[in-house]
Amino acid sequence: MAELQQGPTAYEIFGVHPSAQPELISGCYWIMAIDLQKKRATDLGAAAAIHRLTHAYELVSDPVRHSGYDLSIGYTDPPLMSRALPRRRSSLLGIFRRRRHGFGWSVDPHEALGLHPSAPEAAYPLAYGTMRETYLRLPPGTRRREVLLNLLDEAYAFLEEPGRRSQLAGVDSGEEPEPPGPSTRRSAGQ
Repeated sequence: MAELQQGPTAYEIFGVHPSAQPELISGCYWIMAIDLQKKRATDLGAAAAIHRLTHAYELVSDPVRHSGYDLSIGYTDPPLMSRALPRRRSSLLGIFRRRRHGFGWSVDPHEALGLHPSAPEAAYPLAYGTMRETYLRLPPGTRRREVLLNLLDEAYAFLEEPGRRSQLAGVDSGEEPEPPGPSTRRSAGQ
């Protein structure tokens, strides 16, 4: 477990959010494992990557080891389904982010899909289907189900374009965005 703490976390290796559903973690593991198996004959580092991927999967696939690993990396947040409902942003910073990136919820769109920003492109449709099934298990007709499904649909539509994914990097992670520079102000006034 110590070797993963020095580098990326097991979740970053798979490209999933720490609160991701077990089905999504497993699906991302298989997407990456199949891809690495194809590269094994030509890429000398593929065998080591497969070993690292398998070790990470062993840490998070067993529920007991999973919770212990979460504590060891300092992740204690409950899943999105059990927290207070996400809201649309209405603050000035929220309005700035919505104008700049087009996503106006109070939660990172990657978290809504259960993914980490480093997720492979093939994981996005899998994540959407997995999280949709998860949210559909909530009691029908509840506000929680409706809000989470709307959030999921908007997050997937937003992140479907690779350009938007890279544009969002760092802005919704709690970091303060840079204030608009002189060139931004000039173009806004024109």
